[in-house]
This record gives sequence, structure tokens and C-alpha cells, in this order.
Amino acid sequence: MATHDYVIDNQTTPAFRSDLNNVLSAIVTNNSSSSAPSTTYAGMWWLDTTNNYLKIRDKNDANWITIGEFDVANSRFELISNSLTAASAAGIDIFNSSGTKIIDLQVASQATAETGTNNTEIMTPLRVAQSIAANVVGYPQVITTLTSGTSYTIPSGAQAILIRASGGGGGGAVHANPGTGGLGTNSYTQGGAGGVTTVSNATLGISVNAPGGSRGSVGGAMSTSEWHTNQGTPSGGDVFWNAGASGGRTTGNNFDNSQEDGGAGCVVQKYVTGAAVGGKTLTYSLGAGGTATTNGGSIQPEPGRPGYIEITVW
Repeated sequence: MATHDYVIDNQTTPAFRSDLNNVLSAIVTNNSSSSAPSTTYAGMWWLDTTNNYLKIRDKNDANWITIGEFDVANSRFELISNSLTAASAAGIDIFNSSGTKIIDLQVASQATAETGTNNTEIMTPLRVAQSIAANVVGYPQVITTLTSGTSYTIPSGAQAILIRASGGGGGGAVHANPGTGGLGTNSYTQGGAGGVTTVSNATLGISVNAPGGSRGSVGGAMSTSEWHTNQGTPSGGDVFWNAGASGGRTTGNNFDNSQEDGGAGCVVQKYVTGAAVGGKTLTYSLGAGGTATTNGGSIQPEPGRPGYIEITVW
């Protein structure tokens, strides 16, 4: 370790030699010392051995500027700077020990940020906002209710889809007096069951089956009760019983001691996510509402509401 005032005095030959060796030692060691040189010059180097900092004197010989720090334990040098200036408009490239560029200290263009495939250029808050605006799908992107048709194509670029399929509601029953059929002089007609709604796509593993609601029934002193008929087992997702299309109203005589309207259709909900969702086509069938056959009299039942499919896309 050596520092020197970098002045060679007039002196005897042995002293001159010693003074010259000291100044050369100071030069070759960058004035390494635990304290700053007492005599300084503009552009002078100093290796601060207390902090392992490499410093240089500014052009006015007023202050020491810290260039970097020696990582002695790992044999590395760590740059310390508040700013970097590129030698050209191409920016500053940083490479690893194998010579592979790992980062380019240049802000990505808007097009590069929105594409999102570059892995070396840096992103500013503006570029991040632009990338998000160009790539993040709204919440939700599309909400569709299907009440007709047989197929639906998921929008390209979609990342997730929620399907809510409802079977048709059951039709209401009727019991009228007087009538033209049934038991005795009473006319009794049971409602029709709601139809099954299905949605499928083998690639996405979608196989939704939403049964319709049960038919309405009515019972009385001169009639036979018609109780709910099982329309099948819902499958292919989360099941919500009697949460779908409503059933029709049942009508009867005032002495009927049991009346039940047509049952609501089941809802089956299916959520699918992944990059493969976009562009796929769903095949579906909509369950019809249960019928409500009239008896020719003035008291009329109601048919069940038809099934439907709600689709939400992200």
C-alpha cells in the first residue's frame, strides 16, 4: 500500500531511488490506502482499502467520486453509479460470463412491449401499462345467452369460459269440472316434462347435461294425482337443482287438495380455463318447455319456459 505526493525532490541518489520506487508503487496500486492521499490531483485514483471502494478525483480536484466496490470474497467488481451513458443509440448490453446477452439497457418499444416475447429489453411504467392494455382480457369479455341454434364458437384469444345450462321447465296440469274426459265428468290432463339441455366439446372435456323440470300434477276427490317424474340425472359440472327455467302454472278445481306447478329445470355450471379455449366450438341442444295440454274448458294451465344457456367468456 502506498500513496505519494508525486513530487520528486532534489536529493541524493539513494534517496531519489527510494522516492521514485514509492511513486511507482503508488501508481501501480492506485494509491491504495485506508485513508485518502494527503496530496490530490484531478483525475487521481484511490483504492480505499477500508471500504474496498475504487474512487477517482473529479476534474476540479474537489471531491472523490466512487466508481465501484471490490467484492473480495467472490473476486468481483460491483459498479456504483447513479446513471449510465450509452456510447451509441444502440444502448448498453450486459452479457454473462459465457458471452450471452442477458439484458439490454434500452427501453422496449411499444410494439415490443405489447407483443411480449422479448426477454432482454427493459420495461418502463408506460410500456407496462401499454402491454396490459393490449393484452389483458376484460372482465368479463363476452356474456351471451343462447335461446336458439345448435352451436357457439368461443371468441379467439379467450382464456376461460363459464357455462350455465338450464333444462326446460315442466308444464302445468289441469283438472276441470265439468269436462269431456278423465274420470267421470271431470277432465284431467297432466303437464309435460321439461326437455334436457346439453352442451359439449370433446377437446375441452365439456359434456354438460341439464335435465328439465318435472311435469305439474293435480289431485282431487274425483282424480288421480300425478307426481313429479324424474327427468334424469344432471351431470358435467356443478349442479343447482330447480334453479333454471321456471315451470308452468297448474290449474284445478277448488276442491282439489293437492296441486303442483311444473318444476323448474336444473342448472349445470361448467368452468373451463386455459390457452386452448379460444376458437373452440360448443355443440348444444336446448330443452323445450313442458307442454300444458288444454282440456277444452275455460281453465287453462301454463306451459313450462324453454331451457337456455348462459356463457361468460374471459
